Amino acid sequence: MEDDYLEREERRQPPWYLLTGLLLGLGLGLLISLVISPVTYKDTAPAALAEEYKADYRLSIARAYRTNLDVVRASQRIALLHDFSPVESLAAQAQQALSVGDEQAARDLASLASALSDLSMESPASTPVAGSTQGVTSTAPAAPEAAASPGPAMDEPFVIVDRQPVCDVAQTPGLLQIEVRDSNGTPVPGIQINVAWDGGLDTFFTGLKPAVSAGYADFQMTPGVSYSLRVGDGGETVNGLSAPDCVDGGGAIFAGGLYLVFGR
Repeated sequence: MEDDYLEREERRQPPWYLLTGLLLGLGLGLLISLVISPVTYKDTAPAALAEEYKADYRLSIARAYRTNLDVVRASQRIALLHDFSPVESLAAQAQQALSVGDEQAARDLASLASALSDLSMESPASTPVAGSTQGVTSTAPAAPEAAASPGPAMDEPFVIVDRQPVCDVAQTPGLLQIEVRDSNGTPVPGIQINVAWDGGLDTFFTGLKPAVSAGYADFQMTPGVSYSLRVGDGGETVNGLSAPDCVDGGGAIFAGGLYLVFGR
């Protein structure tokens, strides 16, 4: 009877040796995979890189473009990252570089973003652009009219084409909104904008708020302060910008905003 009781008790107790073996096996597996023989990645596709290494890859391409100005080659390289919007990714990284004081990296990234944007407008039927891993070759002959009509110069400076005060009580007071477009009226991302005022200077880029527009950027003005603004390298400098005085429905005065449109 006592033997039966002991046998039943032994059956109730868990098999600790199995758990011990499992833990030892897991520990040995981690030791081998992480220390003794860790996995080594070789020839990894750019799209599989971690975000910090993708950023290094974009910057390397932008620096190479600054040297050789081969926008088609740069487009093919950027396409390997499989970014949803390569131009916007470059513009966002340019702004991040600027925020940490790396102005050269910001200029390189913004320059490439602008060049890729121009490339996508230039000849979509025959020119490989970022976002595609293969170039497309057109077999159709070019029309004589198209061949005889040169496109707009890609380095043509941006000038102001429209300026409107914005008196909206729902909008942040003193908001300076900027829209940059090419000669066809298409928003252009990755364009550097410089804003200066007495004792201050700020630099930012279009394309960081794609939900508004690919060519949109904004800046918060302080009411009563006068600003100067320049869009792109060699662009027109607009002076005397300030938050306008607006009047609401009750007759109260409040600080409005400005909406500026630049084009080539």
